[in-house]
Amino acid sequence: MEETQSKKVIILYILKILKEFSDEEHPTTQSDIIAKLKDYGIDCDRKTITRNIKYLIDYGFNIVRNLGGGCYFINDKYDTSEITFLVDCLYSYPAISQRQAQNLIDKLTSEVSKYERLKFKNIYKSNELTRTDNKQIFYNIDQINFAIANDKQISFIYNKYNKNKKLVPRKEERYIINPYFMINSKGKYFLVCNKDNYDNLSNYRIDYITSVEVLDTKRKSITKTTGNEKGINPINYANEHIYMMSGPTITSKVKLSSDRMINDVIDWFGKSVNFIEKESEIFAEITVNEQALIYWALQYGENVEIVEPITTREKLITYAENILSKYKK
Repeated sequence: MEETQSKKVIILYILKILKEFSDEEHPTTQSDIIAKLKDYGIDCDRKTITRNIKYLIDYGFNIVRNLGGGCYFINDKYDTSEITFLVDCLYSYPAISQRQAQNLIDKLTSEVSKYERLKFKNIYKSNELTRTDNKQIFYNIDQINFAIANDKQISFIYNKYNKNKKLVPRKEERYIINPYFMINSKGKYFLVCNKDNYDNLSNYRIDYITSVEVLDTKRKSITKTTGNEKGINPINYANEHIYMMSGPTITSKVKLSSDRMINDVIDWFGKSVNFIEKESEIFAEITVNEQALIYWALQYGENVEIVEPITTREKLITYAENILSKYKK
């Protein structure tokens, strides 16, 4: 590297070295920095190192000088526990591909030292999860956000997995929909929308969507969809659609086997649930998608009992009898 050029960029290389090779437990000395600068083809003396570190501190970088010699860079964007949490979320999130997860983690941890990065080796790796193969998910989200912000319709190809575990189109025709908002439900990303020519809301897995196009046509107002004439609260919608199924929302009364089930009910349906204690029995009043309630009650088996509505209770009985018949053959 030419001497004039090296003088201009030396401060950037010093910052890079401090970020990569120093932390509170591993301060780096001027001799260490001089040696590592030689790897970049830069020769300098101790005075140059001292002067440039002072410039970095004066500019606002959080660099600490030890009384006994040496200095280290402190990442003041996130502390280690925050980065660990975010890395864990990315490793555990199946809606993005393994490569996308790793790229984001690399960006997130680029501001910490190599010593701190070792602490993230104990977190589950992204390739140990069942992940999407759809590499368009970030583009999809960007296009959907643009359409929502600009009150536009979108079209896309909606896919499914075949027996060879490959994403293939469900049908040749493109879906044309009115997008309203997106929900992260149980680690999966959904688009809540209205399919053109229908009046109800639909939920589509964003990781199953490809080839998104923003159309010039204005989207239908959500107030024109059935049951949402006064608008909609996305948080309530998420709590009512725990499996992101379409269909009617009902107000139900569910009998719990004991107060231990209260935690599970709140985990699934939020804190808007009303609990009633009557003659030593506990009931939960839940506003929820009917099909989701049936699936949820089947999941919890003998620990819950749908009391009302009677029609929903009878549907669950039919489901249970059909399941039982399969095992009595």
